[in-house]
Amino acid sequence: MPNSKAYLLRDNNAVYGKLFYQVDNKEFTININDDVDLKTAPLMISAFVSDEDRTIPPAWAKKWVNGRIIPSSRVNIASILAKNDMSEYDEMQMLLYTNGRCPQDEMWIEEVV
Repeated sequence: MPNSKAYLLRDNNAVYGKLFYQVDNKEFTININDDVDLKTAPLMISAFVSDEDRTIPPAWAKKWVNGRIIPSSRVNIASILAKNDMSEYDEMQMLLYTNGRCPQDEMWIEEVV
């Protein structure tokens, strides 16, 4: 993917795949690793494990991201943005702010260098 960034989706036990973020159009996709099965996959990822190409398309990948970030509708969002030197709400910046963590699972993101 041209002009994109990649992040491992991981926890202490496994790497589940890669999140790709296309900078130009702010689009997300997720590729699930071949060794991930229904027993080991986190909930949102497990729905796509049986797909032959093991890719979570942009609309669903964005839902995964939105489930892990502070929503733009949060009452004190302006304060959160200001404390983090953000001039506007950006989903990718929010994902980086939370390191991709959420209370539903033990996963986080780790940039692929």
